[in-house]
Amino acid sequence: MKQDLSVYIHLPFCEKKCYYCDFNSFANMESYFESYISALTTEICNCPELKEANIITVFIGGGTPSVLPSKYVEKIMEALTCFQLTKDAEITIEANPNSLTKDKLRDYKSFGINRLSIGLQAYQNRLLKILGRIHSAKDFLMCMDAVHSVGFHNVSADLMFALPGQSLADWDESLEAVVAAGLSHISCYGLSIEENTPFYKDYRPIDEELDRKMYYAAVEFLGFHGFPRYEISNFAKDGFASRHNSVYWERGNYLGFGLSAHSLYNDTRFENTGNLSEYTANINDKNRRKNIVDLTQKDIMEEFMFLALRMTKGVSAEKFLRKFGIDIYSVYSDVIEKNTANKLLEIDEDRIKLTPKGIDLSNVVLSEFLR
Repeated sequence: MKQDLSVYIHLPFCEKKCYYCDFNSFANMESYFESYISALTTEICNCPELKEANIITVFIGGGTPSVLPSKYVEKIMEALTCFQLTKDAEITIEANPNSLTKDKLRDYKSFGINRLSIGLQAYQNRLLKILGRIHSAKDFLMCMDAVHSVGFHNVSADLMFALPGQSLADWDESLEAVVAAGLSHISCYGLSIEENTPFYKDYRPIDEELDRKMYYAAVEFLGFHGFPRYEISNFAKDGFASRHNSVYWERGNYLGFGLSAHSLYNDTRFENTGNLSEYTANINDKNRRKNIVDLTQKDIMEEFMFLALRMTKGVSAEKFLRKFGIDIYSVYSDVIEKNTANKLLEIDEDRIKLTPKGIDLSNVVLSEFLR
């Protein structure tokens, strides 16, 4: 019997590298488009696991996939449709507002893409400039007009808070803008300042109190306007939670294709090479997979807790017992008792969840399940 599987496709090309970005992506690399897509589609077509799967979600990410001409996205979808895509498969592509035209949107729809993830990040042009973004607030509004006119209904946008120079009023304005734009899903991420980025040299994290005010302003405002939070950073209208990302949090099987793409398949984790020249040169190499790790039962239980607790529904004790054949409290009673006593976790009948205070300290709480 075929098993359900999700697919991630990495397109590592951008018009310009953002100042905060530490992803494996490149600007001004158009000369690699042809060779990269050729290597990518060959990797997909040669994948034995796809022959035994029902593909339930596809996520084409980057980089900025909308930078590439539509013909390359079409080649990717043609390669995938050689396998079993379910009739209701969620198929997402990431895009920037300035590179998402009506023509591309019509093309995407004709290829079977039914969900968009738009990188807005901020609604104030001065903040977009600080981030190194190359679109404007006006570009976003024009983009959303095009999205609606072409007929896309499952549309997400990314916002970032805790930005240098960002006020609470700025954040409120951004939230109001995305709600007014007619979206179905909104992701809100606090800025993480990473080494090896221009931000690491120039900026430090903003005041923690302001960071938390911004986060809870989003929780309250978006919840009031019909976007309840379903994961620490994600909010959606009823029926529009990201099915693809939920596979990650629920430890479903997924395969990553392309540069540096990660996979989890039958409790084995592995990743592709991160070297662009190596990836494109070895087009028929069936051994691109690196850092192959067969997870132990202990690893799997830790991941199960660490990932599922990010979701507002939390961890089901009954599901843990069914999956592992052991009571969750016999494994994690000390961690659960400590964190419920500290009001970081709460028990709601069968489920163990992060409290609001626990969400604020989620990195600390979740790390305690990694022993």
